[in-house]
Amino acid sequence: MFEIEFNEPFYSVCTCCGSNTTSLTRFVKRDGNAYAVYYAFFTEGHSGLTGLVSIGEWGIEEIPKDRYAFGFDMMVTGESYRAMIINAENTPWGKADILGQKLTREEAMLHPWLKDVYEIIDLMADQDDEVRGFFGQEIVH
Repeated sequence: MFEIEFNEPFYSVCTCCGSNTTSLTRFVKRDGNAYAVYYAFFTEGHSGLTGLVSIGEWGIEEIPKDRYAFGFDMMVTGESYRAMIINAENTPWGKADILGQKLTREEAMLHPWLKDVYEIIDLMADQDDEVRGFFGQEIVH
């Protein structure tokens, strides 16, 4: 079972339009243990958000070989949302080494942990009030 640990959002101003931008960092536990972290970035007036899920070993030492980063875009269509896997390097966190190996879309679509990534995105859509507030509606998957 997954559980989100919520941190305070970071707010800034969009450089292209001057609107308010929100950046989220959320830690995800599975069965009480650190399992993943997700990031989300969205701007008022824009149609969707960009995110990244990093899954793997989370210790205090160096970056383990079995940590992987999955990029995604998310938008609402009607009463549901649509998440599309993208190249992790094309996200705002694409240069952060600590997040693990940044997967291309093609690599991510074949990765055995993709199912967990989609479960974390579902959890984000269901439980993250900042994300739900950005989309301004109840969203279902």
